[in-house]
Amino acid sequence: MSRNFLSAAAPVLLLVAAASAHAQARLALLDAGAEPRQPIRYQLQPGRSERAQMDLQVQMALSFGGQTLPLAATPPVRMNLELTSSEVAADGSARIRFVLSSIEAIGEGPQVTQANQSLSSIKGLSGWYRMDARGNVLESHVDPASNANDTTRAVLQDLEQSMQRISTPFPEQAVGQGARWQVTQDVNNNGVQMSQTAEFTLRSRSNNRLELEVRYVDVNFDSVPNLPAGAKLDSARISGGGTTSLPLDRLVPRASSAAVIDLGLAITAEGQTQALGMNLGIQQAVEPAD
Repeated sequence: MSRNFLSAAAPVLLLVAAASAHAQARLALLDAGAEPRQPIRYQLQPGRSERAQMDLQVQMALSFGGQTLPLAATPPVRMNLELTSSEVAADGSARIRFVLSSIEAIGEGPQVTQANQSLSSIKGLSGWYRMDARGNVLESHVDPASNANDTTRAVLQDLEQSMQRISTPFPEQAVGQGARWQVTQDVNNNGVQMSQTAEFTLRSRSNNRLELEVRYVDVNFDSVPNLPAGAKLDSARISGGGTTSLPLDRLVPRASSAAVIDLGLAITAEGQTQALGMNLGIQQAVEPAD
């Protein structure tokens, strides 16, 4: 594989990894589930404080000419956040403040050391998000950092979206065990336009606690700017899923997911077109922290 093809792949991988910026969600109920049915709504109280631990790991690989080339895995990153429901309105919508109390790459070696040097500048970042009683994030904000650079701004954007992923959108209708609904998020970030669809299944409900299963079903890219000359994104597929244990009266769920995004890129150079495959694996987990 030539170095030119490797260089061409890098921008696409970075765009996909960054494509989780601020998204608008659409929800479609597929099956209301079994009786008895009841609406699902958050029941938050003002002044409640909790801590969350969030883990993220990304792995990448390229395929060319029938051969797969694994790339060095990025170090796992662990974030600890402090969350407080500062306001709860009569309609159940809540404004939730958060502080990034710690963030670090896990492991040993030069790559981990370098990552932690970059991450150290964003410890202590704070902000807020507001969601309605159905888990829809209405708006969010990360307080600007006085020492913001390109890396910090990228992390700020990812942190803002991470806050939105803590909540799960619920159907407006009453639902019961076995209910299924799809949530599609449209993303427009720095010229990247894409949509991602996940399907949720209500496995059980006991009082205020839900057990959910999530499955990723579709991903589409409408616009991917800054591709190398002669490069075209031919295909995109997503697979994977996870589980969520969600108490409706608390701020932090216990959830884990693993997604795999497969991209097909056609690169034309000197009159020849060659196919390059890219595989992006993303593992995420969030849980209450002691």
